[in-house]
Amino acid sequence: MSKAPKVERDPVTGALTIKCASMWYAFLAEEAYFEGDLARHDEFMANAEVLNQSPRGYLHSKTLEEHIKKWEQQ
Repeated sequence: MSKAPKVERDPVTGALTIKCASMWYAFLAEEAYFEGDLARHDEFMANAEVLNQSPRGYLHSKTLEEHIKKWEQQ
């Protein structure tokens, strides 16, 4: 288990920054891999790679927010 990334948000909308969302998807991919869930690993890693191609912006994702909440409670 690696250290969870820091959460960075847009001060106006509260959405996750693209960089933050990408780091979280990569983190979740790594955790899924360690758990042996290769399907989720591939899904999370694909999301991280797509976001890495975006230079800047913000992301609203209910699913990603739910995963972040789970990790923050641990």
